[in-house]
Amino acid sequence: GVCRYLTFLYKHMGDITDMDLRQMIGEKMSKEVEKDIEVVGKPDTGVIVFDKPYNWEGKEYTSVDISKMANLKGIDLIEALQGNGNGLSISVNGEYDLKTIMSLVSKATGIPVEFFEYLPIKEVIKIKYKAISFL
Repeated sequence: GVCRYLTFLYKHMGDITDMDLRQMIGEKMSKEVEKDIEVVGKPDTGVIVFDKPYNWEGKEYTSVDISKMANLKGIDLIEALQGNGNGLSISVNGEYDLKTIMSLVSKATGIPVEFFEYLPIKEVIKIKYKAISFL
């Protein structure tokens, strides 16, 4: 992209002033940067890819999709908080409690909470922070 463009400009420098050259290079570079920004700005899918395959009840998992957390309701949070012994009146920010998050992720994915409880810590942390982004 940019290298071919610069080569083209170099071959035709007699027709282009120094200021024109700088302006054209700047425009070309900003278009290249915009392409990169578009890639970075794509919406997140909610899929967490595991560093290593995870075996659970005879099945191998390489990822988990928690995007359905976006469909959970307030009642789901209330049930998760109550089910984990985090009374609503006593717990401050109970929705960030790991047990509560694992319960919500389990409900969203349909995968038993034990699946998430026995994942390697690194994967649990990735899921926790991804799940928090849905809250």
